[in-house]
Amino acid sequence: MALRVGLTYNLRKEITPGLPEDFYVEFDEETTVSAIAEALEMGGCDVVRIEADEEAYFKLKTLKPNIVFNIAEGLRGESRESHIPAMLEMLNIPYTGSGPETLAIALNKALTNWVLKANGIPSTNFQVFKRTDDKLRKNLKFPLIVKP
Repeated sequence: MALRVGLTYNLRKEITPGLPEDFYVEFDEETTVSAIAEALEMGGCDVVRIEADEEAYFKLKTLKPNIVFNIAEGLRGESRESHIPAMLEMLNIPYTGSGPETLAIALNKALTNWVLKANGIPSTNFQVFKRTDDKLRKNLKFPLIVKP
């Protein structure tokens, strides 16, 4: 019996009015998703493609893959890349890639910096501005890198 592999992904789409121009930029092209599916099939796997959308949890629960090859970016929110791994852990389905906690930390630059420093890993000084009138900390000197 072939290994049933779920392939979770987000397909790049045409921008709909009202969305930022780069909304789908991290999503994959159909050719990428198809190439991964074909490679898994050539290895003898039964591949089940699952778009990582609002219905993904129910698809995963119904299709019951033995393992999931996850390349999903998630739909929205600061911890979007952790959505599919969190669902897979809830459903007790093994998967490739990082877990939800790692992904949630890695997507938050300030939190990543704090975790690095807390573990003795050198990292630059930084500041998160919550308001436009926040004052620059004294330990920060120009030139500086600003990330929105």
